[in-house]
Amino acid sequence: MNIEQVYRDAGALLEGHFLLSSGNHSQFYLQSAKVLENPKTARMLAEALAKEINKSGIEVDTVCSPALGGILAGYELAHALNARFIFAERVNKVMTLRRGFEVIKDEKVLICEDIITTGGSALEAAKVVEEGGANIIAYAALANRGFCKKIGSTNNPKEECKLPQDIPFFALGDFNFEIYEPNNCPLCVGGSLAYKPGSRGN
Repeated sequence: MNIEQVYRDAGALLEGHFLLSSGNHSQFYLQSAKVLENPKTARMLAEALAKEINKSGIEVDTVCSPALGGILAGYELAHALNARFIFAERVNKVMTLRRGFEVIKDEKVLICEDIITTGGSALEAAKVVEEGGANIIAYAALANRGFCKKIGSTNNPKEECKLPQDIPFFALGDFNFEIYEPNNCPLCVGGSLAYKPGSRGN
């Protein structure tokens, strides 16, 4: 599957000067909400991701996603894997399980995002799940920003990747866009201002 083409067709591969969640800047931004607003596309992507996971032989009891971006992708993946779905969310900047969500000892949990860049949010969600006694058996995302090494890739993970190397990471494709620190951003040098999609009503 050409995941980049899926994003382009949905108008979800944006070009400009963007402020990423990490605080860094990029010329490109993946707007997964535009892809997942079509239920048929969301189902298609989740089933393709589930197929890769099932081929590995991994058994999944529960899919957990960090809110907000991972919820739609995680829910559809749980459906495709015939697994339970929960999500973690930040309360006072701390990731937590709320709304009655719980995990049990040795429950096999897969953490799912729409996009994984360094994996920071996914790792926060994993920590909450592990504190409840469950086991993290895999990470998954529709798209990988290229910092972490997905299953089937020959690329080595970059030092910015926060995902543990001993737990498999599944994704439908890599997006290897340049990312700049704010004090070393050529887009800023060119005079434009970085903005986070959503802050201008889009």
